[in-house]
Amino acid sequence: MSTIDRNPSEGLNAAVAAELRRERAAQQVTIDTLVARTGLSRSTVLNTLNAKRLLGVEGVASIAQALEVSVTTIFGRAEGRISAANPDAAFA
Repeated sequence: MSTIDRNPSEGLNAAVAAELRRERAAQQVTIDTLVARTGLSRSTVLNTLNAKRLLGVEGVASIAQALEVSVTTIFGRAEGRISAANPDAAFA
């Protein structure tokens, strides 16, 4: 699996979305609360969290900020998720 993939349900995109979902669940933040905190539309938040679209840095940053977690933390966890699933994956 490529870490940079045009299919939003694969690779780094999917791993980042999974980490955002995990953080949201751990904090028990509702979708409506995320929408209110981010100013993003409900469909954008849902599509981002469900890896239905390629993620933009601004959207990820907005959701991460709303969850009070850094973007670098989210991406670091996502890289770890990919590495655990595919030890041959390399990040340059």
